[in-house]
Amino acid sequence: MGSTNSPVVVVVPDPVVVGVGLHHPHPAAALISRRVAMARDYAAAAAVLRPPWLLDLLPFLIVLLIAAHVLALGYWIYRLATDGSRQPARSKKH
Repeated sequence: MGSTNSPVVVVVPDPVVVGVGLHHPHPAAALISRRVAMARDYAAAAAVLRPPWLLDLLPFLIVLLIAAHVLALGYWIYRLATDGSRQPARSKKH
């Protein structure tokens, strides 16, 4: 007898179906499985669209924005203190 090279089919249980406790295929289980697959695809696409270095840079940008506002506040106080319209000198009138 000759050997046949037929492909081996391995059935892997779906973790969603096993987690729900369904041991036989059910239309609702297939719907849940499809939704989980869509969510995984969406999460993978979102990770590709947003580079990871952007999240690493976010705290630095916030600190930079706060520092710019503190410097602007200090400059505004300086301008108020050194305003050109000085009060006239007081004179003694007796």
